[in-house]
Amino acid sequence: MEIDKIGEFGLIEKLRRKIGKRSNRIKLGPGDDCAVVTAPDHNMLITADTLIEDVHFELHYISPEMLGKKSIVVNLSDIAAMGGTPLYILISLGVPISTKVEFVEKLYLGFESMAKKYNCNIIGGDISKSINGLIISITVIGEVKKNLLIRRAGARIRDKIFVTGNLGNSAAGLEILKKSSPVKKNKMIEKHLSPKPRLEEGQILAEKIGVSAMIDLSDGLASDLKRICEESKCGARIYLNKIPLSYGLRRLKKSINKNILDYALFGGEDYELLFTIKQKKVPQLQKQWKKMKIPITNIGEILNKKHGIILVSPDGKEKPLSQTGYDHFKNN
Repeated sequence: MEIDKIGEFGLIEKLRRKIGKRSNRIKLGPGDDCAVVTAPDHNMLITADTLIEDVHFELHYISPEMLGKKSIVVNLSDIAAMGGTPLYILISLGVPISTKVEFVEKLYLGFESMAKKYNCNIIGGDISKSINGLIISITVIGEVKKNLLIRRAGARIRDKIFVTGNLGNSAAGLEILKKSSPVKKNKMIEKHLSPKPRLEEGQILAEKIGVSAMIDLSDGLASDLKRICEESKCGARIYLNKIPLSYGLRRLKKSINKNILDYALFGGEDYELLFTIKQKKVPQLQKQWKKMKIPITNIGEILNKKHGIILVSPDGKEKPLSQTGYDHFKNN
């Protein structure tokens, strides 16, 4: 069977079943934003991501320093999704032999810039020759107090579903980058090239609010909500007119032949937080969030598993979610 028949997440699930557990310290293995290993007074969080040239980025539209920054951020976002604090970074590179030393130095300026900004340390890694383009593999180790760990598998029926920020800007920004030459900078392009990890927001949601489940939006709302539903064994109802879209994305509607909601549902790389919360905690959340710069939006609620994921149009019509977001091994 070819991988494209089952896709990225089908493959992960098959491999997940083949992995044994040989230590009682492993609290959580594959299947969440981070692996979790217990320590005496906290949980260690471990996450890894690989970025490959011409799959995740193209060097003609992103500078090496900006690429270095983004490579770190996508991993920090996984730590944020579990309410954690990043501590250490390992960086492995596969570099074509024709690459200039100055390029790699600028790449590392980006790595170090984000490490410094978010108070973590680069402690090692590896470097090797690559035959087919630049490969960046980052591992981040973080921590979270044992009682504050937030997983994907905590959503319950009648919980409210929230997101931070606006959705869809990154996917729209990527489309503009690929189609436009020369490119005029705008907030959508900035969102794609320079995302921000919601570390502070994730920590507040874990510590001050106690949300029931959380994930970062890396593959689109449709895919990432599905993961929460699968791990929590539940369904969901999403109100399409409540999905937060930026003014710039709404303006784009006039010039493209595409439903702009598709960027939010199926685009990916927003790196916002999608979380669920008990209804009785919503007033506490709203009170706490008055101090924050990044908005939050209630976009739906958790249902019984038998309902699946339902999308509600502005006129109140319901339809099942039939499409998901980014998958490395399927046509996107």
